[in-house]
Amino acid sequence: MRRSSLYLIVLAAVAAVPAPALADIIIPGQPSRPRRPPPPEEEERWKASVAIRGAGHECAEVQRLEQPALEDSPVVGRKDYRAYRARCANGRLFLVGLPYDWTGEKPSDKVVVKPLP
Repeated sequence: MRRSSLYLIVLAAVAAVPAPALADIIIPGQPSRPRRPPPPEEEERWKASVAIRGAGHECAEVQRLEQPALEDSPVVGRKDYRAYRARCANGRLFLVGLPYDWTGEKPSDKVVVKPLP
């Protein structure tokens, strides 16, 4: 009787877990769903963090994007780039130049990332 109660508890726990989450548990390293694009208001911050990490710098999350000063970089003011001063969660500051046609999905040699003091 005791063993059957344990089986019922385990079965109930497994049944309560949604199937996509269960797939993540059963098959580690295999995502059950494709990555969703970020909401529009967060997309630029996401692209900036991808660019910073792609350039080899440590930045888990961009907390804030600001308009940079004109003298910060040659990409500031160019019509084919969006330029930002990105402040990461770890406190580091970067100048990030993102081409308008860059989606953030693949690395690009057009992306400009420069650490700021």
